Amino acid sequence: MRLIPLFSALVPLGEQFPVDSYYKLPAYVPKKVSIPRIQKHPAPVEDEAARHIRETRQAAVRESFLHSWNGYKKNAWLSYEVLPLTGKRKDTYNGWAATLIDALDTLWILDLKGEFMQAVRAVAPIDFTTPTHDEINVFETTTRYLGGLLSAYEISGKEHRILLEKAVELAEMLLGAFDTLNRVPISRWNWKDLSFEFTKLSQLTKNMNFYDAVQRIANELELSQNSTLLPGLWPVAVNYFPKQYLLLGGAFQQPKQMYERFIDVAKRHLFRRVLNPANFPVIVSGDVYVSTQHLICFVGGMVGLSARIFDRPQDLDVAMQLTDSCVWAYNATASGIGPEGYTLAPCASIDDQWANKKCTYTDWKWRKALQAHWGDSGPRPEDQRGPPPNEQETASGQKITAIIRGERLPPGFIEISARGYKLRPEAIKSVFCMYRLTDDPAWMGKAWQMFVNVGKHTRTETAAAQLLDATLLELIKEDRMESFWFAETLKYSYLAFSDWDTVNLDEWVLNTEAHPLRRADAPF
Repeated sequence: MRLIPLFSALVPLGEQFPVDSYYKLPAYVPKKVSIPRIQKHPAPVEDEAARHIRETRQAAVRESFLHSWNGYKKNAWLSYEVLPLTGKRKDTYNGWAATLIDALDTLWILDLKGEFMQAVRAVAPIDFTTPTHDEINVFETTTRYLGGLLSAYEISGKEHRILLEKAVELAEMLLGAFDTLNRVPISRWNWKDLSFEFTKLSQLTKNMNFYDAVQRIANELELSQNSTLLPGLWPVAVNYFPKQYLLLGGAFQQPKQMYERFIDVAKRHLFRRVLNPANFPVIVSGDVYVSTQHLICFVGGMVGLSARIFDRPQDLDVAMQLTDSCVWAYNATASGIGPEGYTLAPCASIDDQWANKKCTYTDWKWRKALQAHWGDSGPRPEDQRGPPPNEQETASGQKITAIIRGERLPPGFIEISARGYKLRPEAIKSVFCMYRLTDDPAWMGKAWQMFVNVGKHTRTETAAAQLLDATLLELIKEDRMESFWFAETLKYSYLAFSDWDTVNLDEWVLNTEAHPLRRADAPF
């Protein structure tokens, strides 16, 4: 949770640490900076049969959205979320109808204009100046509410002024979090994921307060970039650089320069080849122990977009392998859905000239990695299940076999630390990006299989439910459905089967919560 005290956010207290002047948006000069095309050009050619398959799959995603949306409308309208098993409503994040606002732009993209208009009308009475809780989760409030409002305003052609007015109302309250001595927000503020909304708001309103708030933090991050333990990296995940560069139309070089200092160090220290039975060339982004999580699956899309934006063609193959590692993690489980957190067996750095030999899978290599990871410990007591080890194995071999069976580890995995699935979008997001970057229809096939498996196991009578353990065949559902099911997971699934120009990546920037914001250099 990233929380700030309510008293520090409310405007009536006045600004405690005012600044003398505000940073202004860099002026975009047409044709001064030429950003390379992002999407493969020209659009792929498809025959009638291929078009029929694509549109049939797109319709299936739309139906899944409508099923969950109608469940929300019937049971929890204007609440944060509907509980998909009991049909009850739940209010968190100040009860400001997060599901409704988060889904606005998806409604428009899916051509559900009547539903969109009904939702827009429901936004008007919401009072963002009076939170119902004593504390505000600033990150979630910004990405779900502010991002949802701004995206809906732009994607619908800026015709619904109320959406911008409500975005300003909310953002003016949130500015209080930046009111500190050095303008750096309090410690648990996740600034990098908020930069797009605040920058876009300054672009739309010409009020530089919002851009100034996040640009000062970017400057601090740049100053510290080369003084960390691994110069070029910070102890956080980063996906800010290419998107901010795009949003500003390439008019400001700081994000590009910071990304270029970051990516080669990340490739050297964070990206690793891993063992897998099919010997797919896959790369995982994680920590030095190759521990990763579903959330990190956004990295493939980030590296792919950056490969185009910053003219680094050598990184596109890295991006595809990063994305394929997440697809493989889905395919490796009994349900066909990737778990929340897991550790894989590393085999080589990505620039190791002997990587192909080192990464050729054998059961012995996998078991050796298991031994190194688990040491003398056995499976956790609560996970001891399955048949006993082979009596002919050595004591060490029996222990490893017990761990594999007790922990239900697919070949190549050495631990699954979080087995659930929370309807997350990061993997499908990167798959969508890879399709738009390459026009290879194989990515559509991967997107479809992911959607089918998720839909099959999460659908309820009311909506869709997250899963307690994605590694089982008999899955247990949990009574939760976060708003990003509408805002991201289903949106990316739909876009994977959309016409090539629907939310064209050469015109729109997909921010943290998948809300498209129009680029400064995009045609209006």
